[in-house]
Amino acid sequence: MAHNPPFNTRPNRMLRRPRSLRFEILSGVLVLLLSASRAQADSKDAPKVVVAWPSGPLEARISFDRPIDPTLGASVIGKSIHFDLHQRALEAWRSQGSPTFTPPLGTLNVAAVKLDSARRTLILTTDPHPREAVYLLDASASPTPGTRLTPTGVPPALSGPIAYDLNGVSVSWAAGDGEAENAWEGWWPELDPQASQRMTLNSYEHDRGFTLLNQPGRATLESLVVLPKGRIVLKLACNKLMEVSLNGEAPSAQDKAQAEFVVESTGDPNSLLITVRTELADRPFSLQATYRTENDQKDQVLPRDHLILPWVPPTPAALLPTPTPPPFRLTGGDRDRGENLFHGDRAKCSGCHKVRGKGGSVGPDLSNLADFGIEDLFRAIAEPSASIHPDFNAYTVALKDGRVVVGIVRAEGAEKIRVTDSDAKMAEIPRSEIEELRSSGTSIMPVGLVGAIGEQETRDILAYLLSSVPQRATSLKPPDQGQR
Repeated sequence: MAHNPPFNTRPNRMLRRPRSLRFEILSGVLVLLLSASRAQADSKDAPKVVVAWPSGPLEARISFDRPIDPTLGASVIGKSIHFDLHQRALEAWRSQGSPTFTPPLGTLNVAAVKLDSARRTLILTTDPHPREAVYLLDASASPTPGTRLTPTGVPPALSGPIAYDLNGVSVSWAAGDGEAENAWEGWWPELDPQASQRMTLNSYEHDRGFTLLNQPGRATLESLVVLPKGRIVLKLACNKLMEVSLNGEAPSAQDKAQAEFVVESTGDPNSLLITVRTELADRPFSLQATYRTENDQKDQVLPRDHLILPWVPPTPAALLPTPTPPPFRLTGGDRDRGENLFHGDRAKCSGCHKVRGKGGSVGPDLSNLADFGIEDLFRAIAEPSASIHPDFNAYTVALKDGRVVVGIVRAEGAEKIRVTDSDAKMAEIPRSEIEELRSSGTSIMPVGLVGAIGEQETRDILAYLLSSVPQRATSLKPPDQGQR
């Protein structure tokens, strides 16, 4: 037995495969996130957070408006970044309150922190970001021993929650004809550099990148674009366009100032790749993206929440509303036999799962299953990939030497990751050896466990896992994530 309890989650699919989004949850989130990410300092002399963003599957960054004390990062190591999809999180930002997720959909650990050479950007090494969501770091911290004070005696400590999401654009810039090594790589909140520059004002890392856009070279922008279902016309207006493709296809029409795509959209993400020529100028180029449905009278501006970073795993599909009924009776098991099976060598459940303090930690703790009925629990055992908790997504790790490792990935300090496979065996891999990291879309829990251990034994294990759970109906569908 293994790695997926019946949590209210949805099955993953391979990275970049089509998925649907919850626009009502993430719509307009840019202003909310950036305002929530500006820490409330105790003094005008203390550094303030400018913006936070994900800089890769295993990394996030926090930019400050001035240099910070080098010891500040130590207060963030070991903290948790919670993530959630719920409307209540956005409502908290709208009310200017302190957003909290209780409980969160999932959690990332901050394994290491370093400060850039300008002392303006904290670089957080994290567990993998498993899905599109709102991420929240409660960075409130007291000064660590040895922290220097500002001239007014105020410690430059982080204060309050810092939030970010996985929307935006991956950008790189290279000098000359673009054949040179990239001189800058980073994140923009929007496709348009002028809008992104306004939204990241005083971020040292972004300011440096925007300065390069005013020199001869090439900028490459990449994002996953989500369009409404139906026949859609997507337009990109820019007089510096060199190359542009959508899902690897050339535009339906293009001239010197505009490219146009006609898309039969399913509502799933489309891979957008843009190359723009940069030259000597006093400000960055302009890039405007609009779309029009068959029912629209005029073009609409492409919202930011329609742009997803290209490395983000797919949003899981909804659970089937009427799952297949169990093939046999689930009640009538023996709790004591179930405990022996769970912790024994036959089912080997405790190699990965913990119950009331006993067992492994590869998969979720199964001590409290009060929110789920016996049919939900059975389905989690019989169909382990039908509902994967986001904290326990499996990843395929492709290494530069050609090897491939599959398992649960955790950050192991600044330089390594730890991968745990379906046999609960762990391997540490240097980050420098990773060629690609992508969500595998399936659970590492073995398939066919019910058939392998038998009907009565399955009833026994169910009886053990539910033995301390209050009496309830035998079939309870998990609540919808957006309504919880």
